[in-house]
Amino acid sequence: VFPNGHPYAQPVIEREEDVRAVRLRHVQSFFQRHYAPDNATLSVVGGFDPEVIRASIERHFGPIRRSAPAPDAPRPDPVAPLDHERQILLEVQHDRDQVYVAWPTPALYAAGDAELDVLSTLMGRRRTAPVRDALVESGLALEALVQQRSYRDASLFTIQAVPAPGHDAAELVRAIDEALARVHEAPFDEEAVREAREIWARRERLRVEDLATRAIHLGTATDDYVPTLENERQRYLAVDAEAVRRTVARWLPQGRRLVMIARAEPSGAPQGRVILDRRRPQ
Repeated sequence: VFPNGHPYAQPVIEREEDVRAVRLRHVQSFFQRHYAPDNATLSVVGGFDPEVIRASIERHFGPIRRSAPAPDAPRPDPVAPLDHERQILLEVQHDRDQVYVAWPTPALYAAGDAELDVLSTLMGRRRTAPVRDALVESGLALEALVQQRSYRDASLFTIQAVPAPGHDAAELVRAIDEALARVHEAPFDEEAVREAREIWARRERLRVEDLATRAIHLGTATDDYVPTLENERQRYLAVDAEAVRRTVARWLPQGRRLVMIARAEPSGAPQGRVILDRRRPQ
């Protein structure tokens, strides 16, 4: 999904040869460079006196010496919609086939991220939602999930499904195409969008009730945005039907995406095997 050179374009799961090549000096260097005050975020939540907390922070963390200045890592450019479709067929050590369709989308908190969260609910939560209706309610799939996977530098909008017995991955891809065509041709109305955005606004309320979750959530703040409860509520409540329509048109173009089919082979190689990797320009 991401272009060569983007930090998300490389695998996040270590290969065996990479692990075997690690030496003590590598671990020490990595720790000294990254685990230092210059590269840390501290979140404090709950009822407290700010001055008392500041003094406590100075007492516990102030003596920790700074690391040597690390070279600035340039942030990648914002992602753009794909200009092609990439089809990948894999053989994986699993007992079920899987279908995975994905588009690159805006980063966490960027314009369009909240709209895509709301869209994921509109497309897959209810039994009558386009993707759920086309895949699960029709009997083609055992399960289906629509999700905006939001990350710091870029995100993924994904549709995942597992074929039901007697059906294959190609049927699921066709059904996904038909569901997407419905979404493009008949955008969601204001009432449907209002219901979905309020689900997300309520979800934010539940997220911050647990103090540990609140601390982690605040730790994702950027230079431009702090995800307080009110900021997050307003971010979702600002989404309307027209914003969802524009988001679908821009970020989920038909025929410009990744389509990955994982063919189950219980006795296959643990690392899997690529059978087909084809790029189709649009």
